[in-house]
Amino acid sequence: MSDVLEQISQRYEDFARYEARQRSPGYARITQAIAADPFVLAFLAGLPEAKRQPNLLLAVVRYLSGTREDPVRFLELVRSHTDEIADVMTLRSTQTNEPARCATLLPGARRAAAAFGAAGGGGGRRLCLLPDRYGYDYGHRRIEPTVPSRVIAGPRCSAAVPARARRSPSATSK
Repeated sequence: MSDVLEQISQRYEDFARYEARQRSPGYARITQAIAADPFVLAFLAGLPEAKRQPNLLLAVVRYLSGTREDPVRFLELVRSHTDEIADVMTLRSTQTNEPARCATLLPGARRAAAAFGAAGGGGGRRLCLLPDRYGYDYGHRRIEPTVPSRVIAGPRCSAAVPARARRSPSATSK
C-alpha cells in the first residue's frame, strides 16, 4: 500500500511542478498539499487507478463547491465530503482539449491536408476541438488563428518545425 501512496504523491507533486506551476499557481499549491497529505492520499488510493488523476480531483471539487485556491480549505473540503467527491469522481472523467497539444500536430496535418487536396487546415480541425481558434508561436514562425482570438500557444521547438505562416481572415479579405 505504501508504494501506491508514494506513486499517487509523486503524481500530484509532478502535476504541481510540471503542469500547474506556470499556468495555475493556486492549483500547484493545492496539488503539493495533496502530495503531502496522508488522508487525501489514502482517499485517492481507494479509487480506481484511472480516477486518481489530479485534473479529475480538482475538477470535481470545483464542480461541487466552486474554485478553491487555499490548499488548507481544499483539503478540508476533501476530508468533509469524501463520499460525495468519490461518487462524482467514479462517474466522471476529464476531457482535456489542450490547445498546445495541436502545436505538434498542426504542421503534419497541414502537409497531409495539402497532399489529399483538403482546403486550409481541414485535416487538423478534426484532431482537437477547434484548433483554428488558437494561434501557435513556434519562435521562428507564428500561425495566427483563422478566427479572432487572443489565445496563442507557445510550444518549445526548433527551427526544424515545418510551420508555414497562415494569413489572418482580415488579411485574406482585403
